[in-house]
Amino acid sequence: SPMTPARDIGRREFLRRVAAGAVALSACRSRPGGGVRRPPNVIYAFADEHRWQSLGFTETPALQTPHLARLASEGTTFTHAISNYPVCSPNRATLMTGRWPREHGVIDNGMPLTITEGTLGTTFRDAGYATGYIGKWHLGGVRTEPFGFDLSLVWTEENEHWNASRFHPQDGDPVRSTGYNATGMTDQALAFIEAHRERPFFLMLSWNAPHANMLD
Repeated sequence: SPMTPARDIGRREFLRRVAAGAVALSACRSRPGGGVRRPPNVIYAFADEHRWQSLGFTETPALQTPHLARLASEGTTFTHAISNYPVCSPNRATLMTGRWPREHGVIDNGMPLTITEGTLGTTFRDAGYATGYIGKWHLGGVRTEPFGFDLSLVWTEENEHWNASRFHPQDGDPVRSTGYNATGMTDQALAFIEAHRERPFFLMLSWNAPHANMLD
């Protein structure tokens, strides 16, 4: 039967169908020579307050960002994308849900995302992926399991980048980190990737840096 146009089903339902359809298509696609191709792993890594202009291959050539340059050269860059709501929590909730702040309700910092919202985590988990969230959350509380993530390692006090941040494991008390917090988050992400080599995974890695405090 013909598909319902996106404008008639709403943006949230459209995004859910697109994500589910992409995962299903990938899972069913045959390998050359027979067999079924494993769905692709997805890593969504993003830095906090990292402006597009602040890259060595965009508008600030004095900056040394070779790894990001390699990601850009081997992947896709969006040169005409903007943030329609450049406030931390509202924008994070929009990235997580695909909905406008007036729809998901997070219209300012300090407001939690409700667990009734469909998220990237629930979409990938329902498609059979192992899911993980590591780093800054800023959407209320310190647990992401209610939003579809099997592994939840939310970091707090993250604006103090060195020897001050804490992360919240699924069991036990918060753990005080040592060294640069972005390195600690990355190490946890690498451990998650290593632990899920045999199963498709979706990982969100949210570095706090280069967010202020700029003295650290």
